[in-house]
Amino acid sequence: MFLLFSFWTFVNLLFLYNFFNGFHYSEVVNLAGKIRGEIQRAAKLYLAKDFNNLKTVKEEIDKTFKSLDETVEKLKLPIVDWRKNVKPTEVYDCWNSLRVNLQYPPSPKGDKSVLEISENCWLKADNLTNLYQKLAQRNTFILVFFYTLLFGISTFIVIRLALLARSEVKHKLEKNWALDSLTKVLGKESFREIFHNITNAPFVERASVIKIDLDNFKKINDIFGVSVGDEILVRVAQLLKNNLRKSDVIGRWGGDKFLILLPNTDLNGAQKVAEKLRKTLENRIFKNGIKVTASFGITEVVKGEELEETLLRLNKALYKAKEEGKNRIKIIPPFEGEGSNSPLQDNRV
Repeated sequence: MFLLFSFWTFVNLLFLYNFFNGFHYSEVVNLAGKIRGEIQRAAKLYLAKDFNNLKTVKEEIDKTFKSLDETVEKLKLPIVDWRKNVKPTEVYDCWNSLRVNLQYPPSPKGDKSVLEISENCWLKADNLTNLYQKLAQRNTFILVFFYTLLFGISTFIVIRLALLARSEVKHKLEKNWALDSLTKVLGKESFREIFHNITNAPFVERASVIKIDLDNFKKINDIFGVSVGDEILVRVAQLLKNNLRKSDVIGRWGGDKFLILLPNTDLNGAQKVAEKLRKTLENRIFKNGIKVTASFGITEVVKGEELEETLLRLNKALYKAKEEGKNRIKIIPPFEGEGSNSPLQDNRV
């Protein structure tokens, strides 16, 4: 990962260097092309005996050479063009040679020299312009290549870091949230911690809790043995888990009891979930033709209360469900245990 990051840093620096110098590529090519054209124009003005405009063109060519000399080095890439000479030396020397012959008064011999030297200078300037164009095209290609490479590496690093972070979080969660060794749902302490975190979270406006107690489960252990009973507990836990939302939390609360936390769910919504679980469990046939039912107690969580306070209402509701015949749902709203006159809500078979 360190080597990849180092390579990414190198590519990034090279990309930035090429990117900022890229603004000068077209300028260099245009300056070289301008010199090529102005040299030809200077020769034509001389032959036309237009010395007033010739003076202006000569000054313009000198200024263009100066500008080119200041920017041409930006065509060079680090390391790759370390020793490459891109200065317009040959063209500049040729121009100086031509400049000497562009003198007043003109002569037939001077005209011939100007024609020969200007053609030579034009060819040199044309070759230089073509060289600059090739270097600019090469650099643009490299710029696009490194941009693509940089984007690819950056994307890979981001995805890799995201996967590592996800793996780390998952590892910490698995480490901190101890699972029940038999049923592989949350154990007591883990459920207690998650209950506290979720019910106090700002994005959770309300929450309800269901407590489930399997009916007559001790008889199953007595008749078929503990191993069969344990297998049924595992199947029941999986059945409950498969019929819940991803945001719901299920834990084993010892023996044949389970707790389910339903975030952002009121009592009416919790009752529908409990009824779905009750019917699904009632209709399932387990090993050796065993059928299992369960009693359900439901309450809504009061914001800020501890799990023990919620359990007091759940235990009361569950006791009521068992007392009235089992395989049913009992609901106690918040504050029911503190003298409220709200009646118990019931859902009987």
